[in-house]
Amino acid sequence: MGHGVKTSAAVQGLADAESALARWAAEVEAKGAELASMQERAGEEALDDPDGAGAIAAAMSRLGNEQDVARRAVAAATARVQAARRKVLGERVAALTDRVARLRKAAAIRQKRTDVLLAELLEHEAATYVPYVPGPVSSGESASFKIPVTQLLLANATVLEQKAKALLVVAESGTADAVAVWVGNPTPATLATEAAIGSDGSLRVADLQRANELVRARL
Repeated sequence: MGHGVKTSAAVQGLADAESALARWAAEVEAKGAELASMQERAGEEALDDPDGAGAIAAAMSRLGNEQDVARRAVAAATARVQAARRKVLGERVAALTDRVARLRKAAAIRQKRTDVLLAELLEHEAATYVPYVPGPVSSGESASFKIPVTQLLLANATVLEQKAKALLVVAESGTADAVAVWVGNPTPATLATEAAIGSDGSLRVADLQRANELVRARL
Protein backbone atom coordinates (compact mmCIF):
# COMPACT_ATOMS: atom_id res chain seq x y z
CA MET A 1 0.00 0.00 0.00
CA GLY A 2 1.32 3.44 -0.92
CA HIS A 3 1.68 6.26 1.55
CA GLY A 4 0.20 9.70 0.89
CA VAL A 5 1.77 13.04 1.67
CA LYS A 6 1.63 13.73 5.39
CA THR A 7 -0.79 16.51 6.31
CA SER A 8 0.70 19.20 8.51
CA ALA A 9 -0.88 20.16 11.83
CA ALA A 10 -1.80 23.60 10.46
CA VAL A 11 -3.51 22.19 7.37
CA GLN A 12 -5.36 19.60 9.45
CA GLY A 13 -6.40 22.30 11.91
CA LEU A 14 -7.85 24.34 9.05
CA ALA A 15 -9.72 21.32 7.69
CA ASP A 16 -11.20 20.65 11.14
CA ALA A 17 -12.20 24.30 11.60
CA GLU A 18 -13.85 24.46 8.17
CA SER A 19 -15.70 21.21 8.87
CA ALA A 20 -17.03 22.59 12.16
CA LEU A 21 -18.11 25.82 10.46
CA ALA A 22 -19.99 23.92 7.75
CA ARG A 23 -21.66 21.72 10.37
CA TRP A 24 -22.92 24.66 12.46
CA ALA A 25 -23.98 26.63 9.39
CA ALA A 26 -26.13 23.65 8.38
CA GLU A 27 -27.54 23.54 11.92
CA VAL A 28 -28.60 27.20 11.67
CA GLU A 29 -30.44 26.44 8.43
CA ALA A 30 -32.07 23.30 9.83
CA LYS A 31 -33.28 25.00 13.03
CA GLY A 32 -34.54 27.97 11.04
CA ALA A 33 -36.53 25.74 8.72
CA GLU A 34 -37.97 23.76 11.63
CA LEU A 35 -38.92 26.95 13.48
CA ALA A 36 -40.56 28.47 10.41
CA SER A 37 -42.58 25.32 9.87
CA MET A 38 -43.70 25.28 13.50
CA GLN A 39 -44.67 28.96 13.39
CA GLU A 40 -46.75 28.32 10.27
CA ARG A 41 -48.66 25.51 11.98
CA ALA A 42 -48.91 27.11 15.42
CA GLY A 43 -52.22 28.93 14.92
CA GLU A 44 -54.12 25.96 13.58
CA GLU A 45 -52.71 23.63 16.22
CA ALA A 46 -53.62 26.05 19.03
CA LEU A 47 -57.18 26.33 17.70
CA ASP A 48 -57.50 22.55 17.59
CA ASP A 49 -55.90 22.07 21.01
CA PRO A 50 -56.09 25.21 23.18
CA ASP A 51 -54.58 23.35 26.15
CA GLY A 52 -51.49 22.60 24.05
CA ALA A 53 -50.75 26.24 23.24
CA GLY A 54 -48.22 26.48 26.06
CA ALA A 55 -46.31 23.47 24.79
CA ILE A 56 -46.28 24.92 21.28
CA ALA A 57 -44.89 28.21 22.58
CA ALA A 58 -42.25 26.37 24.61
CA ALA A 59 -41.20 24.33 21.58
CA MET A 60 -40.93 27.46 19.44
CA SER A 61 -38.90 29.19 22.14
CA ARG A 62 -36.58 26.18 22.38
CA LEU A 63 -36.02 26.09 18.63
CA GLY A 64 -35.34 29.83 18.57
CA ASN A 65 -32.79 29.47 21.35
CA GLU A 66 -31.15 26.51 19.65
CA GLN A 67 -30.87 28.48 16.41
CA ASP A 68 -29.34 31.40 18.32
CA VAL A 69 -26.76 29.05 19.87
CA ALA A 70 -25.99 27.67 16.40
CA ARG A 71 -25.51 31.21 15.04
CA ARG A 72 -23.08 31.96 17.86
CA ALA A 73 -21.23 28.73 17.10
CA VAL A 74 -20.97 29.84 13.45
CA ALA A 75 -19.44 33.14 14.54
CA ALA A 76 -16.92 31.35 16.76
CA ALA A 77 -16.14 28.79 14.05
CA THR A 78 -15.62 31.57 11.50
CA ALA A 79 -13.05 33.18 13.76
CA ARG A 80 -11.28 29.84 14.17
CA VAL A 81 -11.23 29.29 10.40
CA GLN A 82 -9.68 32.71 9.85
CA ALA A 83 -7.04 32.06 12.52
CA ALA A 84 -6.32 28.62 11.06
CA ARG A 85 -5.88 30.09 7.58
CA ARG A 86 -3.33 32.59 8.87
CA LYS A 87 -1.53 29.73 10.60
CA VAL A 88 -1.36 27.80 7.31
CA LEU A 89 0.14 30.86 5.59
CA GLY A 90 2.65 31.21 8.41
CA GLU A 91 3.64 27.58 7.93
CA ARG A 92 4.15 28.21 4.22
CA VAL A 93 6.30 31.24 4.99
CA ALA A 94 8.51 29.06 7.20
CA ALA A 95 8.76 26.38 4.50
CA LEU A 96 9.71 28.94 1.84
CA THR A 97 12.27 30.48 4.19
CA ASP A 98 13.87 27.04 4.64
CA ARG A 99 13.99 26.60 0.86
CA VAL A 100 15.65 30.00 0.45
CA ALA A 101 18.28 29.09 3.04
CA ARG A 102 18.97 25.78 1.29
CA LEU A 103 19.46 27.48 -2.08
CA ARG A 104 21.76 30.11 -0.61
CA LYS A 105 23.80 27.49 1.22
CA ALA A 106 24.33 25.65 -2.08
CA ALA A 107 25.28 28.94 -3.74
CA ALA A 108 27.79 29.71 -0.97
CA ILE A 109 29.40 26.28 -1.35
CA ARG A 110 29.73 26.79 -5.10
CA GLN A 111 30.98 30.36 -4.73
CA LYS A 112 33.76 29.22 -2.43
CA ARG A 113 35.02 26.84 -5.12
CA THR A 114 34.50 29.49 -7.82
CA ASP A 115 36.60 32.00 -5.87
CA VAL A 116 39.45 29.52 -5.71
CA LEU A 117 39.26 28.86 -9.45
CA LEU A 118 39.10 32.58 -10.28
CA ALA A 119 42.12 33.23 -8.08
CA GLU A 120 44.03 30.52 -9.94
CA LEU A 121 43.02 32.05 -13.28
CA LEU A 122 44.08 35.49 -12.13
CA GLU A 123 47.47 34.15 -11.13
CA HIS A 124 47.75 32.13 -14.34
CA GLU A 125 46.53 34.74 -16.86
CA ALA A 126 47.10 38.00 -14.95
CA ALA A 127 43.50 38.92 -15.83
CA THR A 128 40.21 38.87 -13.99
CA TYR A 129 37.55 36.56 -15.40
CA VAL A 130 33.82 37.39 -15.10
CA PRO A 131 30.69 35.72 -16.55
CA TYR A 132 29.87 36.84 -20.07
CA VAL A 133 26.68 38.92 -20.31
CA PRO A 134 25.66 39.65 -23.92
CA GLY A 135 24.41 43.05 -24.97
CA PRO A 136 21.14 43.79 -26.81
CA VAL A 137 20.35 41.18 -29.45
CA SER A 138 19.05 42.18 -32.88
CA SER A 139 16.15 40.36 -34.44
CA GLY A 140 17.22 37.02 -35.85
CA GLU A 141 20.44 36.83 -33.82
CA SER A 142 21.08 34.01 -31.39
CA ALA A 143 21.21 34.91 -27.71
CA SER A 144 22.04 31.44 -26.43
CA PHE A 145 24.17 31.58 -23.29
CA LYS A 146 24.13 30.04 -19.84
CA ILE A 147 23.66 31.80 -16.53
CA PRO A 148 26.31 30.73 -14.01
CA VAL A 149 24.82 28.09 -11.74
CA THR A 150 25.69 30.06 -8.61
CA GLN A 151 23.82 33.09 -9.94
CA LEU A 152 20.87 30.87 -10.85
CA LEU A 153 20.74 29.53 -7.29
CA LEU A 154 20.75 33.05 -5.87
CA ALA A 155 18.13 34.23 -8.35
CA ASN A 156 15.85 31.33 -7.42
CA ALA A 157 16.39 32.10 -3.74
CA THR A 158 15.40 35.73 -4.31
CA VAL A 159 12.18 34.74 -6.08
CA LEU A 160 11.15 32.42 -3.24
CA GLU A 161 12.13 35.02 -0.65
CA GLN A 162 9.87 37.60 -2.31
CA LYS A 163 7.00 35.12 -2.26
CA ALA A 164 7.64 34.44 1.43
CA LYS A 165 7.61 38.16 2.24
CA ALA A 166 4.34 38.65 0.39
CA LEU A 167 2.79 35.70 2.21
CA LEU A 168 3.97 37.03 5.56
CA VAL A 169 2.32 40.41 4.98
CA VAL A 170 -0.99 38.72 4.15
CA ALA A 171 -0.71 36.30 7.07
CA GLU A 172 -0.06 39.09 9.56
CA SER A 173 -2.23 41.94 8.30
CA GLY A 174 -4.28 40.83 5.28
CA THR A 175 -8.07 40.95 5.27
CA ALA A 176 -10.03 37.77 5.84
CA ASP A 177 -10.91 37.65 2.13
CA ALA A 178 -7.27 38.14 1.08
CA VAL A 179 -6.14 35.38 3.45
CA ALA A 180 -8.75 33.01 2.02
CA VAL A 181 -7.55 33.72 -1.52
CA TRP A 182 -3.87 33.19 -0.67
CA VAL A 183 -4.60 29.95 1.18
CA GLY A 184 -6.23 28.70 -2.01
CA ASN A 185 -3.18 29.55 -4.12
CA PRO A 186 -0.75 26.67 -4.76
CA THR A 187 2.63 26.54 -3.04
CA PRO A 188 5.53 27.20 -5.48
CA ALA A 189 6.65 23.90 -6.98
CA THR A 190 10.10 22.50 -6.27
CA LEU A 191 12.62 24.13 -8.61
CA ALA A 192 15.16 22.16 -10.62
CA THR A 193 17.97 23.79 -8.64
CA GLU A 194 16.38 22.61 -5.39
CA ALA A 195 15.91 19.07 -6.70
CA ALA A 196 19.59 18.93 -7.70
CA ILE A 197 20.98 19.88 -4.29
CA GLY A 198 22.58 16.90 -2.57
CA SER A 199 22.33 15.78 1.04
CA ASP A 200 25.54 17.69 1.81
CA GLY A 201 24.01 20.93 0.54
CA SER A 202 26.13 21.11 -2.60
CA LEU A 203 25.00 21.07 -6.23
CA ARG A 204 26.72 19.47 -9.21
CA VAL A 205 26.01 20.63 -12.75
CA ALA A 206 25.31 17.06 -13.88
CA ASP A 207 22.63 16.72 -11.20
CA LEU A 208 21.10 20.04 -12.26
CA GLN A 209 20.96 18.89 -15.88
CA ARG A 210 19.13 15.71 -14.85
CA ALA A 211 16.72 17.72 -12.67
CA ASN A 212 15.99 20.07 -15.57
CA GLU A 213 15.17 17.10 -17.78
CA LEU A 214 12.75 15.75 -15.17
CA VAL A 215 11.05 19.15 -14.84
CA ARG A 216 10.65 19.42 -18.62
CA ALA A 217 9.22 15.91 -18.74
CA ARG A 218 6.49 16.88 -16.26
CA LEU A 219 5.41 19.93 -18.31
